[in-house]
Amino acid sequence: MLLIAVLSLSWSFAPEITQSRIKSFSVLVATALALGSVVSLDDLRNAISSAARFTVAVSLMTIVLLPSYGSVPEANGPAGWTGLAFAKNQLGFVACIGLVCELGLVVGRLNPWVLLHCVAIVGSRSSTALSVALVIVVFHASHTVLRKLADRGLRAILATLMLWSGSGIALASLFNLSFVTGLFGKDARLTGRGDIWALVIRSIRERPVLGYGWNTIWPSQPGGPYYS
Repeated sequence: MLLIAVLSLSWSFAPEITQSRIKSFSVLVATALALGSVVSLDDLRNAISSAARFTVAVSLMTIVLLPSYGSVPEANGPAGWTGLAFAKNQLGFVACIGLVCELGLVVGRLNPWVLLHCVAIVGSRSSTALSVALVIVVFHASHTVLRKLADRGLRAILATLMLWSGSGIALASLFNLSFVTGLFGKDARLTGRGDIWALVIRSIRERPVLGYGWNTIWPSQPGGPYYS
């Protein structure tokens, strides 16, 4: 991925922006490689879990003690909790990561952190976080059920039924988007995301092979095609 980012300098829409973003991306890649070489997967998961626990715990305390600081008013969607994060989507994102870690750390007994992460996700009222959390819980439950089945044939049949059921639900949701988004307090345009996706599709059609260069399509400074 880093190599592709570097090569994109030759066709970038805004080379100075691409060069700046490559520097920060290089630091991220180097840090990830360093951690991966000295930290085991279990230790890394424990570290991420601890960070998510701290963030969610302090955020919930902030929401209780300083509600005016720990929540945001309704803007482009329903009001929700932010806690230590800058936006409710960020709190929901951290809680989702913590939820994944907690479901993998403790098996066979009740984990109170799972409940706290779910509380943070629901309180954030982030439709993205709620959707992701639902997928996480359903996947974990399905995996747990399938893992306990000793009969491989029955396991394959049940997995196929789950796959077809999930595909059917997803397809039905697409044809009833207004109803589904209404459940999360959103409109069918997903708080303007539909307009953004239309621009993305148009951009892909204009430069389908090489694109616009690494991280230049939505720049935080002038130069990109959709800066305004």
